[in-house]
Amino acid sequence: MDRKGREPMKKQKRQKTFMAVMAGLMAVLMLLPIVANIFVK
Repeated sequence: MDRKGREPMKKQKRQKTFMAVMAGLMAVLMLLPIVANIFVK
């Protein structure tokens, strides 16, 4: 518990990375139908 309090920068960086991954997944999910359409045709 107290290790987390000593390393706030590390936690923030991990949160930023997590947000980037989530944004990437959202973009992939939005583009997936478009890509599927291209491949089906």
